[in-house]
Amino acid sequence: MSDVEKVWGGKADDEVLAAARRLAEYTEGGERVIRAELRRRGFDEPPPTIRHSDPGVGPQTGISHRYTDAYRVASAIIAFGTTVKVIGAVVASIIVLAGIASSDSLGSSGLIGGLLIAGIIGLIFWIAGVFVTAQGQLLRASLDTAVNSSPFLSDAEKAKMMGITPPTASM
Repeated sequence: MSDVEKVWGGKADDEVLAAARRLAEYTEGGERVIRAELRRRGFDEPPPTIRHSDPGVGPQTGISHRYTDAYRVASAIIAFGTTVKVIGAVVASIIVLAGIASSDSLGSSGLIGGLLIAGIIGLIFWIAGVFVTAQGQLLRASLDTAVNSSPFLSDAEKAKMMGITPPTASM
């Protein structure tokens, strides 16, 4: 038994399991020892680690960029949906003002017609904005699931990507 195997054999279960979640951070030899220790203790092995040919680039670098870009797309979709709702409110307000202005020459029918048209247009824009925003929220929820279940990311990386603060240990 090598010194490395003795060190890992002396670690607690939770330390070995924590290392198994971060296998990409270890050399191939270290990964082999950790996997052997997992088998010896009867734990399930994690999936194979994907290694890049460039030693300066870890597997989380590419996946981090992919998830970050996807979160940006989700945020852009949500912002677009919000913009559609705001444009609808502005257009409806302009139509209401036009109805009020036309009430002098057209009477109450101009005001009622302006309010009715403004309400319909505002409602159409609002519904369209809600649908677009919902698509962005669905994409964000799907990404949260993918990020949270990724074996290639640490808990801190997952929390950072999802834009949440990881829980702190209580005393």
